[in-house]
Amino acid sequence: MKIDKSKISGVKFMFTVACFVQSSSLLTAFLTPILKQESWIAVLIGALICIPLVCLFRTIMVMFPDKNLIQIFEDVYGTIAGKIIGVAYLWFFLTLSSLNLVDFGDFTKLTLMKRTPLIVLLIMCIIVCTIAVRNGFKLVTKYSTLFTT
Repeated sequence: MKIDKSKISGVKFMFTVACFVQSSSLLTAFLTPILKQESWIAVLIGALICIPLVCLFRTIMVMFPDKNLIQIFEDVYGTIAGKIIGVAYLWFFLTLSSLNLVDFGDFTKLTLMKRTPLIVLLIMCIIVCTIAVRNGFKLVTKYSTLFTT
């Protein structure tokens, strides 16, 4: 892992936050009939829960520069236990990613692209995510203005 030292402007950051709020609102839309105008509280609670996790991962990245997560697990827990924990973490990440990907594909197919095969939507999402991961946070914020309009 390496710390991304790229800088973004305040406007790009604002649009990135707007994308986050929009996506959170879509994910919590099923609560609207129950909570009515208090639905924003779910988004706020979700953001507050994520802040300590982001701080934890940042601290780990500073403590173990130039190492990936499995190497960090091996340093902390030993070779065998570190690999077992690393594989379990990867399994959890892949399972969660696949569930989110299918939810995204179902939502897009249901609301926007009714005739498009689900596999095409999923492959396009995987390609976009791969490009974003490969090119960093700056590229994601660069195109966030397109997604808020």
